[in-house]
Amino acid sequence: MKTLVVKDDPASRHLVGDGVLRAVASRIGSSVRAYDGVGRFGGEELLIVFPGGDVEVSAKLAERLRVSVCRAPQEVSGLGIHVTLSLGVAAAAAAKASHFDALLHAAPGALNRAKSAGRNRVERAMASDLAFSTGAPAGPGD
Repeated sequence: MKTLVVKDDPASRHLVGDGVLRAVASRIGSSVRAYDGVGRFGGEELLIVFPGGDVEVSAKLAERLRVSVCRAPQEVSGLGIHVTLSLGVAAAAAAKASHFDALLHAAPGALNRAKSAGRNRVERAMASDLAFSTGAPAGPGD
């Protein structure tokens, strides 16, 4: 395994960063069910969609994925790169298609809280983040 020395070269940082994201997505993809979805969402973020999980199940899965990604270096271009993973979890029991946009808007708030709280952790979306299309806060069964 080689040691990574980064010089201030934006093109190199982009290529290495892109490789790290692909390696992390691959490790996550091998840790979830075949029908779960893992993909790039925005420049430096991944989106994981798994049906059937309430917020507790989702948070436990997120923590398991965080540990899996962080426990060993990501191999990128022959380099072993240690990464940390901050995750924001948004979930709704028996989520309806109309809830998807609300969940997509709530997860980044939880992600930002994870980063602000020291990184390399899982944070859940708050109830106030989960205002669904009716404008009302999420209730039981939402």
